[in-house]
Amino acid sequence: MNAKAYDKKTAAFAGFVIQNIPADLTDQEMDGWMDNPDATKKFLSGFKPPASVAPTAKPPTLVLYKTTSLGDIEGKKTGKCLTGKRWAYRDGDIDRWLPGQQPAQTACSVGIYQLQNPQGTTFREMASATLAVGPGTSLDLLGKALKEQGRTFTLSAIEQLVERQESGEDVGLRTDGWANLFFVEDEDGSVSVLSVRRYGGRWRARVHQLGHGRRWLAEYRLLLRNSDTPTL
Repeated sequence: MNAKAYDKKTAAFAGFVIQNIPADLTDQEMDGWMDNPDATKKFLSGFKPPASVAPTAKPPTLVLYKTTSLGDIEGKKTGKCLTGKRWAYRDGDIDRWLPGQQPAQTACSVGIYQLQNPQGTTFREMASATLAVGPGTSLDLLGKALKEQGRTFTLSAIEQLVERQESGEDVGLRTDGWANLFFVEDEDGSVSVLSVRRYGGRWRARVHQLGHGRRWLAEYRLLLRNSDTPTL
C-alpha cells in the first residue's frame, strides 16, 4: 500500500474510532491512554476485525434418489394411456388438456429426485430448480425450456415405468400413497404436471397446471428425463 493510500485509510480509521468512543469515557481515562502511548499501541494492535460470516448455502430443492433408463417408446393415443385394471382413477383433464396423440419418445436416462423442503415445493419452484433459473421466471419460459431440454414425458413412457415397477423392478417410483410427478406437454404448447400414485393396490393419475400453487411435501418425487445431476 502506498503512502497516499495509507494516509487516507488511516484518516478514515481514526475518524471511525473517534465516532465510536464510549460516551461514558472520563477525562482521567482518556489522559491515561494518552500518557502511556506504548501500552495503547500494544492494546490496539491486539484487536482483530470481526470475522465475516459466510453466507449460508441455499439448500437444494431436489436431490437425486435414483437413476433408470427408458428405451424408444412408440406413440399412442392419449385416450388409451393410463387405462385398464391397473388404474383406479384417471383425471378427465388429461384428455382435455393434452394432445389426442402421444408422440414417440426416444431412449433416454431418467433421474428420480426426492423433494427436500419440509414446508413443500411448488411446481414452479421445481421447474426453476430443474432449469437453474430464478423463481420469478415466467411460466411460458419455464415450459418452453423444459421441452427444449427434453425434460418432459409422454404418457406412454409414464405408463411403462409404472408397469416395470409393478413387475418387480424398482425404477424409483413411490408405491406407498405418495405421488410421483412428471412434466408433460399440453396441446396448446404449455406444460402441465402429471401426478401418479399407488394405494389400495391400484394407481391414480391426475393432471395439474404448472402454475398451481400447491406445495408438495418432501415425501414426493419428481422424475426428469435426461437428467442425473445430484442436486438441483
